[in-house]
Amino acid sequence: TAVIALVIHLGFFTLIPVTPLHLVRTLNASEGFVALFGTAELAAAALICMFTDRITRRIGSRAMVGIAMLGTAGAALILAGAHSLPITLVAAALSGAAWTAATIGLFGVFTDSTSDVPMSEMTDYTIIYHQVIYAAAFVGPLIGSNLANTGVSLVFVMLVGALLRLGAGGAVLKLDALWTLTAQRSRRRTWKSSPS
Repeated sequence: TAVIALVIHLGFFTLIPVTPLHLVRTLNASEGFVALFGTAELAAAALICMFTDRITRRIGSRAMVGIAMLGTAGAALILAGAHSLPITLVAAALSGAAWTAATIGLFGVFTDSTSDVPMSEMTDYTIIYHQVIYAAAFVGPLIGSNLANTGVSLVFVMLVGALLRLGAGGAVLKLDALWTLTAQRSRRRTWKSSPS
């Protein structure tokens, strides 16, 4: 759960400071349009909340997180390739809906993974869960801001953010395979280093 929280928050928050810069500097958006962009995100986020329970029941919390992160990557790609402002509203709606689904799914993963934890120990697990999220939400924007301040194209930064989000979504969807591969390598190393 901590790994999922870390990768999705790093991937998503990398582009948070870059998106308004991209809208204003690259696409010449006005302050009013940036407000409209935010409204599209919020409206789509509110709308998806009506369906997340059904989606979770059908595919599970972790799959919803992974697919939603792929959706946020798609939104970043649309933003990077947009040549006119109206197209960015589609990206805004996709981003708002996908990120909301991802965070709802993440909380579902957390509750599923702590279902057998005694109530007396839940505070420790909750603190770790939130600290990982806060740390990633702090570091992610630093990555995006530092990339934007190096003088590279904001479109390039958006593409890097899209790749991070794509990687986060893929990692969440393939987490079982990644853990199995890591465990097998660890077992092989232990077996080779153990005395005969």
